[in-house]
Amino acid sequence: MAMEGLQPSLHAQALGKLYLEDKITGREAIARIKERHSAKFGL
Repeated sequence: MAMEGLQPSLHAQALGKLYLEDKITGREAIARIKERHSAKFGL
């Protein structure tokens, strides 16, 4: 992402770390990201 000029949020970095340590699954990470962002749009 950094190569494309995008900076991941601290939340995304923390989720990535948990995923790489096998503490959460990819599906869990996606669900957490969706939960966080859907709240901003009232969904």
